Amino acid sequence: MCASRFTFFACCLVIGAFLAGPFPVHALPVGVAHIHTVSDPAAARATIIVYISRSTNTCALTLVVNSNGDITIKRCSSTKVGALSTSTVTKLFNDVHRALPLTALPQGARCAKSISFGTSTRIAYGSQMSPDLSCSPDAKGRTLYHDVTIVVSEVNSGTP
Repeated sequence: MCASRFTFFACCLVIGAFLAGPFPVHALPVGVAHIHTVSDPAAARATIIVYISRSTNTCALTLVVNSNGDITIKRCSSTKVGALSTSTVTKLFNDVHRALPLTALPQGARCAKSISFGTSTRIAYGSQMSPDLSCSPDAKGRTLYHDVTIVVSEVNSGTP
């Protein structure tokens, strides 16, 4: 009798977890938003910071993009610098300005992601931090996510 009650309770927990939706496990690690800070307000407006959280097989990635095209890439324990194409930087900054305020971008209610391999992508600009852009229900958020994929593609192809 006790075993059947335990089985029933365990099944209820599992079913309840599925009905409640995924737990928010893809948040930024504590303090990651303070890895790069820009204290000068003018410099803050000339800098966009992209945070991509880690997953089981990848390290977290932080990209510091300056309006002049310079980029600092922090992946795992290594840091390198480079330059992005003018068209990529211009598009990123224009799209961020169109999406302001970043804090007002809607967060996707339910985003199906693998617990092990899913990541979150956020943009910081000035004192604002976007929600996870990887499953944005908003056209502005999806545009920013697309911009980030272009930046990452340039970084991975060795352009910077």
